[in-house]
Amino acid sequence: MDWTSYQPSLYALLNRYTIAELKILHNDFSLKVKSGLKKADIIELTCNWLINHPDRVIDHLLTYELRLYNEIANHPEKKTKIPYSVFLPPFTDSQITADFQFYTVLAPELEKVLAPLLPDAISQRVETGEEELENYIVGLLNLRGFLPYEVFIEIIKSKNSDLSKLIPLCERFQHLVTKCENGDQAVTSPFAFYVNLNPFDGNQVDPTINEPKKFTDREIYKAAIMPYPEIGGKTYTKLKNALAKCKKDSDKIKDNILDIWLNKQEEDFTIPMLLQSIDIKPEQVETFIPVLFDYLNAIPFWRFKGFSSEEMMQMRPPLMGTRPNITIGPNLRAAGIQSFEQLQEIAERGEPMPPIPCAIKVGRNDPCPCGSGKKYKHCCGR
Repeated sequence: MDWTSYQPSLYALLNRYTIAELKILHNDFSLKVKSGLKKADIIELTCNWLINHPDRVIDHLLTYELRLYNEIANHPEKKTKIPYSVFLPPFTDSQITADFQFYTVLAPELEKVLAPLLPDAISQRVETGEEELENYIVGLLNLRGFLPYEVFIEIIKSKNSDLSKLIPLCERFQHLVTKCENGDQAVTSPFAFYVNLNPFDGNQVDPTINEPKKFTDREIYKAAIMPYPEIGGKTYTKLKNALAKCKKDSDKIKDNILDIWLNKQEEDFTIPMLLQSIDIKPEQVETFIPVLFDYLNAIPFWRFKGFSSEEMMQMRPPLMGTRPNITIGPNLRAAGIQSFEQLQEIAERGEPMPPIPCAIKVGRNDPCPCGSGKKYKHCCGR
């Protein structure tokens, strides 16, 4: 397929969404559409509003998103790579190439009106300090997973002397706001929609932790680097170096670390599937596993409001037991592996990883069982 020819219309992109999803979009962009209209009419009205109000579209996007769209619109080959897990509004679309590279395009009608406005909008936010404030909040969101809405507001007030910008800043984060049935609200990480984080679910977020972890400004701004946040300090660097020794290029390393980080937040991953998803060869397992475990045990965990597994073990020794290393789970045992020593022996012998029984959950980087040829996360696992 000729990539440059792939650029679906805005109508086609919006047509993929249900009426309920379109209403969420309207809410995010403060767009009023009267009820009772047919879906085709709703889409037509939405398209017209987006195209005729590019300045309002920009007002409702964070600066890192404006930078991504500016890169998309100005890349000569229209092959700007954006990770699959970053939240993007429905007027963008990703194309998967034969070698599973992911590139993003804007709807042509919207790209035409947005492109001329993006550079000035970005420069203005840099000059006013708005981007720095946005990055501080995004960094905290990536480290903790979410911020209660009242905390989010207090951060803006404490770091922004011009309260006239309070409402505009709130509008930019609107598409990251999730609501509880009782009316409580929280702002979630741009990656949370993929992890399906529900900050109000006690099974997903430990209700016994009253105060979330506090991070240094350096940690926060490192975590705000989008679309590839740098989280984990020294363990991040060690993991990056370990992946480099596995002869991976820099772009692939960033994708792999992002995938590992998100797998940890989901907490339903298995080590064999994780090793397969990042393409670790059997002969590399023995040296890679310790570095991987150090990273997984040290990074902030959303379930613990930013505290790592190691930190939770230190805070709760009677409940957590000894050092919280990753343990042999049911999927690994189902594959016939009962210990990490056995896993290392397989690596030393140069044998392939044992197959996972078909009853076990399909990994998001595995081929989709429907036979489409795509990865599961880009097909039935969406």
